[in-house]
Amino acid sequence: MNCPTADKLSQYVDGLLQENEKKQMQSHLAGCSSCQEVLEMLQGEQQFIKDTLQTPELPADFTSNILDQLDPYPAQQVKKKKRWRRIAATAAGLLLVAGITVSYPSFAQLIGGMFATDQVDEGLRQATEEGLVNRVDLSVTDQGLTFKVEDIVADSSRVSLSYLILNQNGKPLDAYLDFPNLKSKVTVTDQNGNPIDSFSGGWRDDSDYGQLEFSLREYENVEQVTISFDIREMKGKTGNWQLDIPVDLRENSQLTQTISLEKEQAEHHGVAIQLKKWQAAPSSNELKYETMLTEQEQQRIEEQVNKMREKFKGNGDFPPIHTDTAIAYHIENAQQKIIYQWNTLSQGSEGSMLQSTGQSLDNIGHMAWIDSFIPQKDPSPMTFVLEGVYKAEPADFSISFKPKVLKKEPVSFEYEGNFLTIQKAAKNNTYELRKSWNPIEKQTTFLIEMEGGKEAGAAELGNWMLTDPQGNAYPVYASGSTLTETDDNARYKKTLELRAYGLDAVPEEVTLHLLSVTRYYPVENGWKVPLQK
Repeated sequence: MNCPTADKLSQYVDGLLQENEKKQMQSHLAGCSSCQEVLEMLQGEQQFIKDTLQTPELPADFTSNILDQLDPYPAQQVKKKKRWRRIAATAAGLLLVAGITVSYPSFAQLIGGMFATDQVDEGLRQATEEGLVNRVDLSVTDQGLTFKVEDIVADSSRVSLSYLILNQNGKPLDAYLDFPNLKSKVTVTDQNGNPIDSFSGGWRDDSDYGQLEFSLREYENVEQVTISFDIREMKGKTGNWQLDIPVDLRENSQLTQTISLEKEQAEHHGVAIQLKKWQAAPSSNELKYETMLTEQEQQRIEEQVNKMREKFKGNGDFPPIHTDTAIAYHIENAQQKIIYQWNTLSQGSEGSMLQSTGQSLDNIGHMAWIDSFIPQKDPSPMTFVLEGVYKAEPADFSISFKPKVLKKEPVSFEYEGNFLTIQKAAKNNTYELRKSWNPIEKQTTFLIEMEGGKEAGAAELGNWMLTDPQGNAYPVYASGSTLTETDDNARYKKTLELRAYGLDAVPEEVTLHLLSVTRYYPVENGWKVPLQK
């Protein structure tokens, strides 16, 4: 038996385990000294809380006595944070949280639940350590099943909650819930009734918990939210599990530091960068900015796209051409040590990245970005440093091949650092389930499979189109991956699949046209912007 979680040990101390689980736990404890130590600590703290809560009035020297008992632990480990009071019912509970959370990580899981485990990102764990976790323990029961929201961590950047699904004996079940669908809905509204649409969720097979997270990154001045659950089917049972959870963000939002960067602008290689805001919240640090084509560059690319449209005019629907822009940058501290680094299309970034999202705005190439990072405990000043810019531009590359002879004679090509071999091209059938009198829908596509390698810094291939010998054009949808693993030529292994729709028969010969490519342009002596007031 693997070492049990703190939740299981706590249930054992409270006598909540079923008989077979109890016997397994006893068998494990008999041979595991580490779990025995945690168990003794839990039992001692349980008795301590019980005795304290039975005391009608705390003596005047209560605090000093408790601190004396904590003398074996280094003084710097005892953190007094007033905002922890909202999760502690008594002063004794406050001191217990402050003194034990640092010394015993497994006990922290009892206080923070899922948010003190590796099931959540480091930003949420740091916010939990800072006392932003709120134990709500709200639940609703129907059909012998209980849906329970246990903990919430919330600040100005996001609201994240942990939930459990319990059977009639209080035992946790698999936390999977299919959000959102017609039978499992969750909605979030702010203090004015406006919807918060951005949310995600997850669960793990080795955990009792599920997680839902609602991003506030794109919303301004959110003071309160209400999370509403309307679940009509759970674990194969039809029922009614409705739950409303109000979350007040005003206190925690005061912990966020915001620096306006509206005056910071630059232009490099036809790409204009407009920094917007640096925001440091307890669970994430965020940089908000926009990238766009300069007026001259926008005019140049529009002319190239129009020429391309004219070239394929009358041969079918011309697909939209990618014209996105982006940047590569890092953020360094006062000692010029890189704290954060983000390079959109390179092989990875620093491990402190939490999330990056981009949204296309009105003009071609105009993008709004929000990049989130794990908060830094070091409060020293930081500086934004631009490394380079990305620009999606029209491409002028075509390759012809005969699908029926690829098996014997694969076709290889190289384009701006991409080395690929077309290995297969044939009709492919896929099947999808749908709600209709005919529940299975068959789709036939022309599937082209490639594999090869990509050099570091190579261009990123974008839109494709396919034509047959008669000049008929067919839209193509691309998917694939680039691995961090390299081949014998020190190139990153790459696969690419292209699916063309509308071909009734496989032509003797086809031609692939690459319509767009994203290129990287490094910036020497990078633009620097201090991230401080």
